[in-house]
Amino acid sequence: MGCACGAGRGTGPGQSAAGYLVTTVTGEKLGPYLTMTEARIAATAAGGGTVKPLLEGG
Repeated sequence: MGCACGAGRGTGPGQSAAGYLVTTVTGEKLGPYLTMTEARIAATAAGGGTVKPLLEGG
């Protein structure tokens, strides 16, 4: 399995990623991770999953 990582997807004007959450293929939630790289490593180690940004701002 791989990582379906959406680098910054879902962020818009006035929003920035405050961290990243990983959802594994089994539905387990991991994180938050400070960087996209950390989240990708965790997703890969867990056998695959998706990475989504935690948003802050309006």
